[in-house]
Amino acid sequence: MSSFRGEDRRKRKERRIDIIRRERRRRFLKRAGIALVALLGLRAWVSRPPPAIDVAPPSLIGTWVTENERYADRAFVISQDDIEFHVGDGAVTYHPILSVQEVETADHWAYQISYASPDGVAVLEVFLHADGILRMKNPNYVVWTLR
Repeated sequence: MSSFRGEDRRKRKERRIDIIRRERRRRFLKRAGIALVALLGLRAWVSRPPPAIDVAPPSLIGTWVTENERYADRAFVISQDDIEFHVGDGAVTYHPILSVQEVETADHWAYQISYASPDGVAVLEVFLHADGILRMKNPNYVVWTLR
C-alpha cells in the first residue's frame, strides 16, 4: 500500500513539474513575442524616410548660377512651389514641385526635390553646404551659388 502512495506522490510531483515547465515556456514565448514586436516597431520607426514637404525650404529659394565654363549659360531657379531650368540658348523649362525631402548630415543638408516633368516624376538631388555652396548629385563637381 505504501508503494502506491509513493508512486502517486511521484506522479503528482511529475505532473506539477510538467505544469511549471509549460507555464515557464508559455511566459518565455509571450515575453519573446513582445520583445520581437517592440524590436520590429523600433526598426520601422528608425528606418522611416524623412517627412516630405510640398514646398521648397527658404535656404534653397533663389536663382542658382555657376562660374563653371561648361555651364556658364545655365542656371536654375527654385521658388516655393516650382523649379525652372535655364538650359542654354534662352530655353527655360518650368516644373511644379511635388515634394521635398530634407536630410541633415554632418557637413551639409541633402535635399531630394521631386517635380513633375513631361516624362513623369523626376528627382533633383542637391547638397547645400553651410557656406552657401550647392552641389548637385550629378555632376557633383560643379559649384552653384545664389545670385
